[in-house]
Amino acid sequence: MYKQRVKRFPRLPRDRQDLVLANEFTRTKSGKAFLLTQSASKYILIFSTAGSIKLLAAMKTWGMDGTFKVVPYWYEQLFTIHAFAAGKLVPAVCCLCTDKDIGTYGFKSQALISRAAALEVDLNPDTIICDFETALIPAIQGYFPNAQVQGCYFHFCQAVHRKVGELGLKTQYRQHEETRRKIRMLLATAFLPVPHVNTGVSLLEAGTTGTLAALFQYFWQEWMTDERLPLWNVYNVNIRTNNHLEGWHNRLNRKAGKSHNGLYELLQLLIAEQGVMDTLIQQVLSGNVTVGDLRRVNRVYAQKQRRVAQYTGEYTNGRRLLLLFLPGGTYLEGWHNRLNKKAGGNKLRLYKLLYLLKEEQGLLTRNPAAGSIRQISSRYAERQQRVMINTRECTSSRRTLERFLKALMCLTLKPI
Repeated sequence: MYKQRVKRFPRLPRDRQDLVLANEFTRTKSGKAFLLTQSASKYILIFSTAGSIKLLAAMKTWGMDGTFKVVPYWYEQLFTIHAFAAGKLVPAVCCLCTDKDIGTYGFKSQALISRAAALEVDLNPDTIICDFETALIPAIQGYFPNAQVQGCYFHFCQAVHRKVGELGLKTQYRQHEETRRKIRMLLATAFLPVPHVNTGVSLLEAGTTGTLAALFQYFWQEWMTDERLPLWNVYNVNIRTNNHLEGWHNRLNRKAGKSHNGLYELLQLLIAEQGVMDTLIQQVLSGNVTVGDLRRVNRVYAQKQRRVAQYTGEYTNGRRLLLLFLPGGTYLEGWHNRLNKKAGGNKLRLYKLLYLLKEEQGLLTRNPAAGSIRQISSRYAERQQRVMINTRECTSSRRTLERFLKALMCLTLKPI
């Protein structure tokens, strides 16, 4: 079998700079040019079609990300650029490269701009969503100066959770509701208007000690700088993550079936994927495609989008306090956690899960009193009353904003 595989693909040269791709690996299945640029000195291969470049020119929101698992040993990452079309990320450019420095990202950007100019189209996106890679962001800002760089909210949350692990807070996060709630509210500050984030973080930090205080110190240093804050803030942002792009990477990894494929094996996968996308790209460019054609919107995601819009509107209109805005997205997950505890294990059998859901539905159809749904502690009730008093005094100008914030700071959760 191994000999058959070797015979199927051309022999690779000893050195990367001597690589010359056969015609079958530089064109799509329909015969269109697929290899956009090959740099012998930088060891970069860039693949895209004329239709994909035109799609990037037509769409105003792009997503950028890299994957590593499927990459041949000669290269460090497969970097891809996708265009948001009718609610879906459509792959447009694939780059195999050995470095992740500004020069490499600059070379790729210039190659795309030059190809677009030859096609008489202009690459001028309004928004580019990417991770927080230090070399990528300045390259984007240099070659696409009119684009707003939007950091991926999912990557932001991942980075903070990694720090939680590094500080040894994982056990405390899992076992103590107050710590978990405070960390999740810290992540929710991304939904506040930029001028209010500083206040929100300060409110949450009040009274923290030990490793939790160290987490806030890290947050101030790493995420609260003038350059960083606008990148992870998602106030009034509709597309907040690159998750669809990562989903495409995961699907490609599954198709590959192993780590570090051979170069020609990977190119076959990319050519096959381009063949799938060609028809879709033509439909998008001709205007003959709708959101329904591209993507069935996940109901849970749509529900979260509506809740974010609701809470943001209430907050900006003064109907929801900062302290009440931050945990606004946490209660649905609380119900999920309670259901998981009742289940007592992973991967339940179908009938046991249905029994749990039936029991839960029974609780919700007995018209219980408010007290039986949730026991409101006297401490919580006292805090709620103080919030209402302080809010009334602030809105009636009897309490300054500074005094109002001070009152809210004393209401924040105390460390365990």
